[in-house]
Amino acid sequence: MMKRKFCFYLYISIVMTFFSCNSANEVSDPEAPANTSAVLPIMYVNTENGAPVLSKDEYVVGTLSVVGGMQDSSSSSSSSIQDQPMKIKGRGNSTWQYPKKPYKIKFDSKIPMFGEAPDKEWVLLANYLDKSLLRNDIAFYMGGISNLEYTSCSHFVQLYLNGEYCGLYQLSEQLKIAKSRVNVGDDGFLLEIDAKAESEDITFNVPHIEMPINIKEPDVEVGDASYNYITEYLRQVDEVLFSENFTDSANGYTRFLDVESFVDWYLINEITKNADAIFYTSCYMHLARNRKLKMGPLWDFDLAFGGYHFDDPAADICNNPEGFWIKNVKWYSRLFQDPYFVQRVKDRFEFLYSNRDKVYSRLYSRHKYLKEFICDENSKWHQLCDDNKSSQHVKSLYVHEAELIENWLEQRFQWLRGQFSSLSQIAH
Repeated sequence: MMKRKFCFYLYISIVMTFFSCNSANEVSDPEAPANTSAVLPIMYVNTENGAPVLSKDEYVVGTLSVVGGMQDSSSSSSSSIQDQPMKIKGRGNSTWQYPKKPYKIKFDSKIPMFGEAPDKEWVLLANYLDKSLLRNDIAFYMGGISNLEYTSCSHFVQLYLNGEYCGLYQLSEQLKIAKSRVNVGDDGFLLEIDAKAESEDITFNVPHIEMPINIKEPDVEVGDASYNYITEYLRQVDEVLFSENFTDSANGYTRFLDVESFVDWYLINEITKNADAIFYTSCYMHLARNRKLKMGPLWDFDLAFGGYHFDDPAADICNNPEGFWIKNVKWYSRLFQDPYFVQRVKDRFEFLYSNRDKVYSRLYSRHKYLKEFICDENSKWHQLCDDNKSSQHVKSLYVHEAELIENWLEQRFQWLRGQFSSLSQIAH
């Protein structure tokens, strides 16, 4: 199946690449790796006096430049930026401990990066744990074709920090409250179920969510009006959801939860079997005042798609394309007791199932694109193999990583389709 699809996608990709290469800006830099003659943008970050970026808390000032065109074949516009003042710091929780560091960038004014809506804040995802570098990109693509109202836009770049090549990064929109991002108005809320919340974070708990709920935005103080509003709302949701008459059309959970967002967020995380999405961490919700609570945005899929690499009991479960994962979360386990919710899941799953070839096409086009730069990435970080292997060998290993994802995902789709076909019996 994989070889057949890859031959088909090869044809598509050749056509796409032809148009992309004819419209892209060529990059020529004596310090750049040998493979940079294609359209992958190069981002140069230079800090003041070459200061290292060592902290997640303290910004380092500097400038940012981008050369090269946009990598997406659908666009031919340039994203050149010259010596733009900015600040940079580390980011992430567990990802910060790895050799390839993720970063957060903050400009002095709003900047339109790669044609996206202007904003001051952007993040550079390192994807160190993901040998394909593609898991977040594919999940974000699925979010883009879903009913979720916002999913972060992202673009691949080659990063240089103070003249040193740092590898392939995924420049993404920072999750934040804004009209062009999480649009909950001036008095809404962005929340994260976050087992890794730090002591200075403002968190609270509800009975049927085991991990702390982190109030990401706005800034609140314990006991102030905003804090009381959001904590009371979530506790009310939790109470109603687990009440005897939780399916009541007037006073049940649908009064408080946006069902469509809860369905699509669930399905994307279940299909990808996202390890952290069992209401552990990086599980976002948002609420506009006098509206319903919505799930999303999507975030943090570097361990999804069968890519859980840690040596613990969860690995065998997460990497197996069979078996439910998110459905066992207390809130979702309760929602699946409502036939209406079950039917919405089944309907939306069929939509995603019918569009799976688009997901595979995305996977293939992105993999083929990054393959031309993977040797430099591997020489820097050695995720695939030692750097004394031939470029052909490195590229073949990278192709294998993409094949593993597609084969795993197809098995996952087929298993879930069989399970969802009988969910009406489970729901009653």
